[in-house]
Amino acid sequence: MKINDEYTVKIEKLTNEGAGLAKIDDFVIFIKDVCPLDTVKIKLLKINKTYAIGEVIDIVEKSPFRIEPFCPMQKVCGACQIQFIDYNYQTQLKTQITKETLKSISGIDFNVKNTIPSPQTKNYRHKIQYPLSQTKNSKRLLAGY
Repeated sequence: MKINDEYTVKIEKLTNEGAGLAKIDDFVIFIKDVCPLDTVKIKLLKINKTYAIGEVIDIVEKSPFRIEPFCPMQKVCGACQIQFIDYNYQTQLKTQITKETLKSISGIDFNVKNTIPSPQTKNYRHKIQYPLSQTKNSKRLLAGY
């Protein structure tokens, strides 16, 4: 296994940071912008002793939980990173991630109640990332999505 190698993998689950987790011969690969049960073609970007980072080249088979995001800014603003996942399934994932994180930290298998879905599934998020950068030559500030 080396950088730029390409593989086809099935996403097992999402991590607490929202990355998809897949395995190649029991070696963990983290991949952004994927849904559990997606089958994706990836390219390895970084390889450590215990895990690798990959990026999606192509979605070979979409998860039954993958949907079309309703917001055109979904990939850009940072507020709705998993908007391409069915909302009801998102609530299940959030419960699972909470349970796994608590167990990982404490070693205790907590009884975690199901995530309570919002009756409003659009236009309720209150987070935005507003990227700023500066051009190399003119030192002009660039701001916006």
